[in-house]
Amino acid sequence: PMYIRSEAAGYGSSLKWTHATDSAAPANFGMWSLHFAAAGRYRVEAYTPAPFGESRQTVYRVHHGDGNTPVTIDQTAVDGWTTLGDFDFVAGGHGQSIRVDDNTGEANSTNTQIVFDALRFTPVTQEDPQPEASGCATTHGESSVFLALLMLIGSLGHGAHTRSTRRAPRRDARRIRH
Repeated sequence: PMYIRSEAAGYGSSLKWTHATDSAAPANFGMWSLHFAAAGRYRVEAYTPAPFGESRQTVYRVHHGDGNTPVTIDQTAVDGWTTLGDFDFVAGGHGQSIRVDDNTGEANSTNTQIVFDALRFTPVTQEDPQPEASGCATTHGESSVFLALLMLIGSLGHGAHTRSTRRAPRRDARRIRH
């Protein structure tokens, strides 16, 4: 597999997917470059819709304020939002990103699909250990947080890149807009 496919499905009726490989190096990848208006701890979730999420060992590499954390998930386990974990992010971009490579170790011959869809970030505070999730742009209490996500999907070695911006539907007039 040397390319990314697009489908009118998933969160917001737009997703990307490719096949998993057992190669040592990735041929395709999905990358979300992150920019936060406010530093803090955020719960990160990935949208893994059936039937596109077939990989049982997809690694999401979370590059955050405290370092880099690989998180392996089974994309078949949930048809919807899957929690990757809680991470501390700094304000601004500063190289923060999440990346998914196609070299999961699953054999090429299985034609296993890996889905690249929406990510959701929800502020986590000690007073609120189970925050209400509300998409890429969230409102929490009296303060608003806008998270600008740029999704970059590319094919390494081929220089092809696709860009799309994902934002949650407008739900609150107090939301900060860029």
